Amino acid sequence: MGEERGREKRLNRSPQRVSYPVSLSAGPGAGQEVQTENVTVAEGGVAEITCRLHQYDGSIVVIQNPARQTLFFNGTRALKDERFQLEEFSPRRVRIRLSDARLEDEGGYFCQLYTEDTHHQIATLTVLVAPENPVVEVREQAVEGGEVELSCLVPRSRPAAVLRWYR
Repeated sequence: MGEERGREKRLNRSPQRVSYPVSLSAGPGAGQEVQTENVTVAEGGVAEITCRLHQYDGSIVVIQNPARQTLFFNGTRALKDERFQLEEFSPRRVRIRLSDARLEDEGGYFCQLYTEDTHHQIATLTVLVAPENPVVEVREQAVEGGEVELSCLVPRSRPAAVLRWYR
């Protein structure tokens, strides 16, 4: 256990992204495409959620949170949560910034492009939580030479902490 004590609990605060293209076809807005990227952020960190627009013709773009509340409508703030800021609204991309990310912010953020039909893509935000100090519990009083059952809990760890027992 001694070698584990000196380790710092740090999470990589740089977002990880995965892109998923969605093609829009037929009728007005044909050939338009919207792409989103999944983002992973440490609790308390900053996340940037990006919707990339291809062949954008000025159609309405809406960004919604996992509860399907509209955050931004064509670049205009719709929800009063000041932690969300519009960083960029251009013909190529819409980018929002979430400061002080919380576990309850986790989920799918909808990037909707309204053409003749409504099309959307979802950027999944994952919030990592650094583990707190482990808590060891003894279920019964230890007797010399006897057996004792120990349990170890690590509160608020996401993903779940990996535990090792040392003698």
